[in-house]
Amino acid sequence: METADVELERVLPQEEIPLVDKHVFKGAHVLTNSEINILLSSHLSYKRERNPSYLPPPVMQRTIDYVGKFNGGKNEEAMQQIRMILFEDFRFKEFEIGLISNLMPQSAEEAATLVPSLKDPERFPTEATLQAALDSISQYYSFD
Repeated sequence: METADVELERVLPQEEIPLVDKHVFKGAHVLTNSEINILLSSHLSYKRERNPSYLPPPVMQRTIDYVGKFNGGKNEEAMQQIRMILFEDFRFKEFEIGLISNLMPQSAEEAATLVPSLKDPERFPTEATLQAALDSISQYYSFD
């Protein structure tokens, strides 16, 4: 069984696994709302430098509005720190980093409920271990 299959079994209901085209996401990376906000803002600035009257297509504008509203990271450096801390110090998987960064749970119980793979006793033997991960990144969030 491939690693991707094992991950799918951990995050999807059994009846939905056959419906997933695994090749669509091969090599894809998870981005957070904050990272998408940074990318789209940069793209919009570039387009408006070239054409000051540029208006993004409606779907792009709605995406910009959404990620702007749910953008929890203070800035690009903060998002890099969050990724580094969760990946290197706490062995979070990429999709877990994306979910935690977007959902911004405050407690280990909330995080484990929202992201069931965080109930892994090998990586998080106690709730306090998971709480330490959340506490270590909380300073990088902006709750405006």
